Amino acid sequence: MTKVAYGKTASRQVIGVMNEYAFMAKIYFQRLGQSPGHVSLRLADTPVGPLKEHFPVDATRNLLFDARRRETISVVTSDSS
Repeated sequence: MTKVAYGKTASRQVIGVMNEYAFMAKIYFQRLGQSPGHVSLRLADTPVGPLKEHFPVDATRNLLFDARRRETISVVTSDSS
C-alpha cells in the first residue's frame, strides 16, 4: 500500500467527471444489479472529455505501457570520481 494525498482541484471538469461516474456506478449497482467488476469495465469504456485518450481504458493502457517501457530502459551515467 502506498500513501495517498488529497487536495483541491483547479479543474471543475474533474469534479464533474467524478460526479458523473459516481452517478453511473450507483445506477449500475442499484438498479441494474451489476457486479463491481462489471461496473468497473463499463465505466472504463465510458468516454471522458478531459482525457486526451477520451476513454479511461485507453489512458490506463498507455500509462501501464509507458511504465513498463521505463523499467526496461537502463540509464548509464559516467562517474568521473
